[in-house]
Amino acid sequence: MIMEIIQPHITEIAQSVLTIAALLALAGLRQVKKKALELYKAQTTNEQREALKKVGTEAFAHAETLFKGMGGEAKLDAAYEYASKKLAQLGINLSGDEIKASIHKAWLDHNAKVQPAKLIDSGTSSDQKVI
Repeated sequence: MIMEIIQPHITEIAQSVLTIAALLALAGLRQVKKKALELYKAQTTNEQREALKKVGTEAFAHAETLFKGMGGEAKLDAAYEYASKKLAQLGINLSGDEIKASIHKAWLDHNAKVQPAKLIDSGTSSDQKVI
């Protein structure tokens, strides 16, 4: 007789406990999903930046080699076209400024390596004028 009276209350308490446990589990999964998504976005961005750096260097070398006699703007345009196509093939969508910045960075890195050798060979510094 007592079990018949208590049984509905026990069932109700058990259901409430299971509901609370399920809600806590869902909240925990939501937090895990949020952290995983942040990590994924960070890694994707890093991978895209690394690819941009490589493609920028490749585009600079391409333009410098094939368009040797042309001016700087023409070389930049050629490098930009090459880099844009290559990045699109890789599925990386970046702004034109980001692509041009990568090409400029490759140019600066190249000049940093080449300029000291030229200065030593010519016996001049960048501050001196050669007449």
